[in-house]
Amino acid sequence: MAIKLGILGWPLEKTFSPKIQTYLGKYTGVKLEYEKIHYENITLENINKINRNFLGYNVTIPHKSSVFNLLSKLENVDFDETAVNTKVVNTVKSSKGRIFVANTDLVGIEQTFKYKDYSLVNKKVLILGSGSSSKTLTSFLNNRGNVYIASRSNEENTISYEQVKNIAHEINLIINTTPIGMPPYEKEKLPIDIKLFKNLELFFNLGYSLSKNWVNGITLNKVEYVDGLIMLIGQAIESFKIWTDKNINFDEVYEKILNEVINEN
Repeated sequence: MAIKLGILGWPLEKTFSPKIQTYLGKYTGVKLEYEKIHYENITLENINKINRNFLGYNVTIPHKSSVFNLLSKLENVDFDETAVNTKVVNTVKSSKGRIFVANTDLVGIEQTFKYKDYSLVNKKVLILGSGSSSKTLTSFLNNRGNVYIASRSNEENTISYEQVKNIAHEINLIINTTPIGMPPYEKEKLPIDIKLFKNLELFFNLGYSLSKNWVNGITLNKVEYVDGLIMLIGQAIESFKIWTDKNINFDEVYEKILNEVINEN
């Protein structure tokens, strides 16, 4: 009998997660069904229904923080350390009357820097956006480098996009957590002037753009570029492990999964 898994989000017009999890199931011999769970607005009633009908599910935008808040109201829930620290959820397992909640994005982020062999020692980092992904990145980067967060909202510990120009020359790494670059925002421009970043070494775009040319219409010459596919695959493997107890070596499956995703794209 196939286990029932899914991904909760909105609008979920494009997600590679079903393709990835289906591949992992075939790779390990686990029979599974992986469905899209569409909810524009998530409530405790929705969550309880999903927990009854699915062994496990991923959570994506815009529900990563709201699902954490809703599940925090239940008594039969256990959280991993990263979910507690970030108040962000991307993986849920519901089994035998208990619910386990995790944020495996941290594993995906760590895998990205490992795969790119990029050291964060003494690096100055600019994160674009202050949403759930930004919170996870901030948790990961804690004590690893100097971090600035640029946001349109006037939140504590953030700077405005206007202020970015004052620190642009210091920045070695930019991480874009905004939806710009992803459908339907492919043609929108980031609210920064890339040309001001004289010491930029790496541009990490959490979206899945397969080309770096979209960044303000400027090719990032002499700057390394990485999109969110490594992170997506890394966190997906960790989610699969939580649901099935199957350990999978990232290096053994990454290229195969990437080829399937690129062919679908």
